[in-house]
Formats: sequence, structure tokens, C-alpha cells
Amino acid sequence: MEHPENDSKYLGLTVNSGVVQPPSVNPYLRRGRRKPLPEASELVEASSRAT
Repeated sequence: MEHPENDSKYLGLTVNSGVVQPPSVNPYLRRGRRKPLPEASELVEASSRAT
């Protein structure tokens, strides 16, 4: 992009191009495996043992 401030009549004034856009996704994100959900029968069995 050309800025009019970079013209020779504006000596000593320059417009910098800016910074690089960082990635939108965290590069350090580690995707772990999810624990499998218990079966319905396991839930019923666990709730009957708790009482």
C-alpha cells in the first residue's frame, strides 16, 4: 500500500508497513485424546454402588 506521507516533500516522515498478523490458532495447543464416555449400564452400576 502506498502512503502519501512517504512522498519526498515529507522528509523525515515514513509510514511503516506494520507487523505480521499472528496465527489465529495457538501453535502450542496440544490436542489430547478424550476419555471415552461410560456406557449407560456402567453409570447405573456406579450409582447403585454409591447408595
